Amino acid sequence: NKCVDTLQHHIDFDKEIQQNCIQDLSNYYVELNNTCDSIKRIQQETILLEDKYSFLVHSDISNDQKLGEMETLESECKDNKKNVAKLLKLNSLNDQQGNDIKACYDRTKDVENGLRMERRKVIQLINLSEEYVATLNEFSQITLIANSLVDKSIVTNSLENLQNEIQRHRKFFVNLNHCRNILESLERNIDSETRNKHSQLHRSL
Repeated sequence: NKCVDTLQHHIDFDKEIQQNCIQDLSNYYVELNNTCDSIKRIQQETILLEDKYSFLVHSDISNDQKLGEMETLESECKDNKKNVAKLLKLNSLNDQQGNDIKACYDRTKDVENGLRMERRKVIQLINLSEEYVATLNEFSQITLIANSLVDKSIVTNSLENLQNEIQRHRKFFVNLNHCRNILESLERNIDSETRNKHSQLHRSL
C-alpha cells in the first residue's frame, strides 16, 4: 500500500509539474503575443505621427491653426514616448524587438525636433505678417500726405525758400520710396493668407 501511495503521490506531483509547465508556456505565449501586438501598435502610432507632421508642414491652414495643431501633435509625441518607455521595461523582449521599439522612440524624437523648427518658422511668419500690416497702414497714411503735397502748389517769396521747400519735398518722396521698398520686401516673405487679404490695398497704394 505504501508503494502504491508513494507511486500515486509521484504521479500526482508529475501531473502538477506538467500542468504548471503547460500554464507557464501558455502564459509565455500570451505575453509574447501581447508584446508583439504592442510593438505593432507603437510602430503604427509612430507612422501616424510622421504622417500628421508631414501633412501639417505642407498644409495651407492659417498660422494660428498650425500652432494649435502643433501643440496637439507635440502632446501625442509625448504620449508615444511614454508608451515606448513602458515597452522597453518588459523582460520578454528579444534584441530585435528592443531595437524596433528604440527606433520608434528615435523617430518620435525626430518629429518633435521637426515641430520645434516648424514652430519657429511659423512664429517668424506671424511676426513678419504683423510688421507688414503695420507698414502697410503707415504707408497708407504717408500716401495721403504725398497726394496732398502733389496737389498743393508751392507758394514762396524767395528763391531760397523755394529751394528749401523743394528739398523738403524731395526728402519726403525719397523716404516714401524707401517705405515702399520695405513693404514690397515684406510682401515677398509673408504667408499667402496675409498677402491675399491685403493685396488690393497694396496694389492701390
